[in-house]
Amino acid sequence: MKYTKTKKNGYTLHLIQTNKFKTIAIRANFRTPIREDLLTKRELLAGILSVSSKNYPTRREFVMRKEELYQLGCRFSSYTSGNMLVFMADLKFIHEKYTEEGMNHESLAFFLDTLMHPNIEKDAFNHDVFTLEKRNYLEFLEGKNDNPNRYASWKLDTLRGRGTPLSFDASGEEAILKDLDEKELYHVYKDMLTKDALDIFVIGDITKEDIEPLLDSYFQERKNEEEQLDHFLPYPKGEPITLKEESTFTQSKLKMGYYIENMTPFERHYVLRVYNFLLGGSSDSLLFRVVREENSLCYDIHSTSAPLYDMLTIHAGIEAKDYEKTVSLVQESIQKMREGNFTEEELEKVKLNYKTSYEEIVDSQSSILGLYESHVYLNYELLEQRIEAMSTVTKDMVVSLANRVQLDVIYLLEGNGMNE
Repeated sequence: MKYTKTKKNGYTLHLIQTNKFKTIAIRANFRTPIREDLLTKRELLAGILSVSSKNYPTRREFVMRKEELYQLGCRFSSYTSGNMLVFMADLKFIHEKYTEEGMNHESLAFFLDTLMHPNIEKDAFNHDVFTLEKRNYLEFLEGKNDNPNRYASWKLDTLRGRGTPLSFDASGEEAILKDLDEKELYHVYKDMLTKDALDIFVIGDITKEDIEPLLDSYFQERKNEEEQLDHFLPYPKGEPITLKEESTFTQSKLKMGYYIENMTPFERHYVLRVYNFLLGGSSDSLLFRVVREENSLCYDIHSTSAPLYDMLTIHAGIEAKDYEKTVSLVQESIQKMREGNFTEEELEKVKLNYKTSYEEIVDSQSSILGLYESHVYLNYELLEQRIEAMSTVTKDMVVSLANRVQLDVIYLLEGNGMNE
């Protein structure tokens, strides 16, 4: 693979040239610092852009055109990345040497037209399309808390986020959506096009000369100043919190939120991953053995890490009566990690697991795009450097990090256990 970065007037082009795939994948990322109201607005925007455009204003016409382009894949989404909000436009199509001449240009033109020329009428999104997508989105938001695990995770982040972007609900807010109209959303869209930083990642058997002229014709009016947009969000420390909340759900959901003090970039990228895997990242992990297998106290238990926030979360599905015992065993497991209660063999097994997963990245265009995104936005190393860096993680490094893992929030969504 050959990677080149080209700074343009309206965007930055990241080209990853490889002949390994029969398809070409393109990802355009609009990035801006998070604002709570934008989470809802851009989520709706993604839904609208995914079903129609100026040239193909109905869902049927839009779908038929994608089918004519050999089942072209085109989707839009909005997600949070630490301190940033990213609006992502994804395209994937079959290289024209496997279809017919000119299809590379037609496929990219369809994608850019959809993004840059949406279904607009008098400085507002088409009323019918807007109304339907808004209704669908509202139905989702009204039912999003029917999932106890999702609700408990959101509540935990609300508590430990302490008013920072960590506490924002990335799926959106009903109140904001209900007040939103098609004209306001159009202004949100225009602001994104003109003010956000824009990176375009391209991977496939294609040259810069093949795509740059068409990209330039669509984005030459933009001003893409060189911006230092930091995705990392320092953990908002505060007084420890413990909260229990009753619910009508059968099973109880326990969430324990931790933060890690004074992590280096190397620890954030590598040591934390190893620590998390040993603690609760697999069915061989310490938490699974101690809490589930040895004490039969939970339906499931695992841990996840979030390097962009310097935090770790332990998730468990339990019976309410086992709350105190489960918390105690989790804390004992945390202490065992501080004491280095794991073997060199276990450590090497985890490192080998990550080496294998890193090597599998090259088998997927989407994974390769993610690799370069993390390289550009988060200063993560590229593939060979990642494999080498992971191999240098030692037990002492993991123990050192383990001794900086601090409990911050315990949240229990207490089920009624009626069907247990």
